[in-house]
Amino acid sequence: MIERLPFNPLQAQQVAETFNAAGVDYLFIWWSGDHSPRHVHVFDGKGKLLGRVVIETKTPLDDWLPTKKAIEIIKDLQEEGRL
Repeated sequence: MIERLPFNPLQAQQVAETFNAAGVDYLFIWWSGDHSPRHVHVFDGKGKLLGRVVIETKTPLDDWLPTKKAIEIIKDLQEEGRL
């Protein structure tokens, strides 16, 4: 089995910086073994955490309002079996 290193928020920032350079609008991170409810962490293209969204209900967990585009992407990822 491959050794899995613990997640470091700096990793999300580094990925977001790369995505931002490529013109990506959102970065979604989720952990398959995370606590309930199942949710994704949504970052903007600059690495700033916007908030979390419950996967099943598409509702925010935090005090923010996800954009229509972010919700559509979450739906697409779920339909593709990637969430």
